[in-house]
Amino acid sequence: MRIAPSSSIVAVMAHPDDIKSVTGVALRALESESSVSLIQVTKGEGLVSAARNTLTPLEMGSLRMEELRQFLGMVGIPEKNLFVIGVPDGSQTLPALRDDFFKVEGDPFIDPLLQTDRVPYDDVYKPGMLFYGEALLATLQELFIALQPGMILTHHPKDDHADHRAVSFFACKACRHLYRQRKLSRMPSIYATLVYHRRCLWSPKGDYFYTDPIKNLFSHLKASQFCLTEQELALKKQASMVFTPTLSVEYIQGEMKKDEVLWRLH
Repeated sequence: MRIAPSSSIVAVMAHPDDIKSVTGVALRALESESSVSLIQVTKGEGLVSAARNTLTPLEMGSLRMEELRQFLGMVGIPEKNLFVIGVPDGSQTLPALRDDFFKVEGDPFIDPLLQTDRVPYDDVYKPGMLFYGEALLATLQELFIALQPGMILTHHPKDDHADHRAVSFFACKACRHLYRQRKLSRMPSIYATLVYHRRCLWSPKGDYFYTDPIKNLFSHLKASQFCLTEQELALKKQASMVFTPTLSVEYIQGEMKKDEVLWRLH
């Protein structure tokens, strides 16, 4: 994969800590004077972790967003480049919006975790957005038009996490729809990162993600290995430790490899 200097890179991620999977790419883009933005789809309210399991969903979401903002500050992504949508976490609402509640017909989906049919936050990009897939798609399209990305970083469509698969679906669909309408100057290259997958040992043992089982996992997609410099890896490790109030040190350290693997979707 090639990062063009002075371009617009947009990450579309499901949960606040998912940005860890593309931090090296983000750091390299910032070094090349590219703009890096993050569209954060959920606040991560649904997390139940051994590290922190006594919080209410709203408290968990608030803490995870605080962690994310600290992380972005450490890696150099400006606060103004963070766009929070605020769909509730929990592997139910996002898949429902992709499937049965995609069209704006009848009553919107009611999120079972927060018991609401719309985004309940005021500090997000579009407060009160109703839980329809087309509403989420329109919100992403609006952001993509404003940001004009040359590259999209998102989740893999075959990731084991239902929220990750749904976010990948919406990000890809939004890009393709806008390009067909000529509302993007060019079709962005779309790269997908894999966070969970049962068909192989994940994260792989050793220093690298890019192993033969990984790179050959999806025969119809090309996997790219992005190797971090020592300085990039050190900063990634340091910044990722801000997530330890909610995630275990062992989990975070297992994801700290010398490379990142991204599959080209478009």
